[in-house]
Amino acid sequence: MPSLLLAIRARVYRDGLAAALSARPGLTVAAVADEAVGAIAAIEKYQPNVLIADIDLGCASGIVSCSYTVSPSTKIVALGFRSDDCEELLEWAEAGAVGFVTCDNSIDQLVSCINLAMNGELACSPRLAAILLRRVARFAAERRPSLTKQPHLTPRQARIQQLLHLGKSNKQIAREFGIEPATVKNHVHNLLQRLQVGRRHEAGARISR
Repeated sequence: MPSLLLAIRARVYRDGLAAALSARPGLTVAAVADEAVGAIAAIEKYQPNVLIADIDLGCASGIVSCSYTVSPSTKIVALGFRSDDCEELLEWAEAGAVGFVTCDNSIDQLVSCINLAMNGELACSPRLAAILLRRVARFAAERRPSLTKQPHLTPRQARIQQLLHLGKSNKQIAREFGIEPATVKNHVHNLLQRLQVGRRHEAGARISR
């Protein structure tokens, strides 16, 4: 039977949630804790399937990373987000939590989140999912190389890149510069390294527009 660990600061909230979840078929509450250190010790002892962590406990990265160290299979569901908790949500997501429950969610929604987490699925409301997707999109945009930005090229390298863009061969480039094709080959090799590409057509495609 899937086991849960509740790490929640407020006792009345913790006890009520433990009772509600224990009454659900197929779930058992293995232990409870009221602070992060106690939660990590309980994870190590009970190896629960899911840790339900109150976001008021403190540092997300510390709780999640320590949990993973002592019990890699334990999934983390972060509990207590408000609709405008964008930064805190991202902090828990980046730390490795796989479930996110807001203050407005019901017990049924929490149980659904737990089940999804145990199946290796991300579980959160559409609003929280939108926040996460916007962060992923922004992160991808920051990492995506820009074709309009490239390392500084010497005048000769810039001209060779233009000729590669036009599909010119080494012999044709050599005739323009009055040098040997072998020398052009070296220039092209250096240009590929400078642009961090593997093929001459890729260097030509990187030409600034």
